[in-house]
Amino acid sequence: MTDGHLASDRWSFMKRARNHTQKENRREAIMDAALELFAAENYYDISMNRVAKAAHLAKGTLYLYFETKEELFLAVYSDLFSRFFDELNEALDGMEQSSAAEMASFTAGFMVDRPLLMRLMTLSHSVLENNTKAEAVIEFKKMTLFNVARTGGNLERLLPFLNQGDGPAVVLVINGLILGAQQLTDPSPNVKAILAKHPELSPFQLETKSFLTHLILMHLEGMKSANKDS
Repeated sequence: MTDGHLASDRWSFMKRARNHTQKENRREAIMDAALELFAAENYYDISMNRVAKAAHLAKGTLYLYFETKEELFLAVYSDLFSRFFDELNEALDGMEQSSAAEMASFTAGFMVDRPLLMRLMTLSHSVLENNTKAEAVIEFKKMTLFNVARTGGNLERLLPFLNQGDGPAVVLVINGLILGAQQLTDPSPNVKAILAKHPELSPFQLETKSFLTHLILMHLEGMKSANKDS
């Protein structure tokens, strides 16, 4: 192979690498535009056309990266969820042995500080995964499983009443509790207005962090009692 061929191959590789980087940057720009719109309004009011305009792209270009709105927002959710697990486990890595009450309060507070993630969580199973190609769903599920196992291991280290293997199941239950707490404590604007006008409905006016802390604590105390009796 001559030096000329080598130079040509290097140039082709550089163009491919540059194009790949450009595609990744554009994909991230689309996701950022979608998240910015989601931060300001309801998921169902956001169209792919509006995302394209916010990202300064033609609508047809948007569909080269994401086939459906659900696929786009699953990618947004996956990115936020992965970052959440990284930040959570970094915090857990620096913690010593914890009580159930301490862990419940910490976990609830850590989650509540990420309201956009909590809102996307409520859409994930019933909406985002429903109209998305299988490859994207599988990738998301594999990422979630990896992080559930990693976080579960940290919980087993920090909570002395957990048995080996309990951790991942606890993480999944807490995920379910977060979904329920978000739906109960963050009703639609219409329902919020109704509750504000009817004091007799005040039991439905729940504060997210305290309610979620209570739910997590109940589960952890139940695990503690069950493992003690077994």
